[in-house]
Amino acid sequence: FFDYVFCWSVSLLDLQLIGQGLRQFERSDPARAARVQPIFVTTDPERDTPAVLKEYVAAFHPRLIGLTGTPEQIADVKKKFGVFAEKRQESGATEYLVDHTRIALLFGPDGKPIAIVPHDQGAEPIAGALDRWVA
Repeated sequence: FFDYVFCWSVSLLDLQLIGQGLRQFERSDPARAARVQPIFVTTDPERDTPAVLKEYVAAFHPRLIGLTGTPEQIADVKKKFGVFAEKRQESGATEYLVDHTRIALLFGPDGKPIAIVPHDQGAEPIAGALDRWVA
């Protein structure tokens, strides 16, 4: 899932639903669910330090890992996965926002994409997608 910590709009709900959907899948099939590694990749590496991400992701699922890097590394990852993210600062504002793609992707053990996870449809569809695609 690509996002950033200071995104206070729908992204918080997205992460809550992803965590809930994964927990549902864990309850229904613990062995297969253990094969799922949830990952949060920041689109704002300037503010999302490893320490900030560690604390943030812990609120959504105990196995969720937060990834950051240099702006160049994050730009490379965004490009590889077709994710749009761009800083936007309103006139007179002291803080900036990051306009970004809202997408949760499921990858196989080989690193190839398998499916888009319907994170915007609720926890049950997320659990259902995991049940469908996780071997």
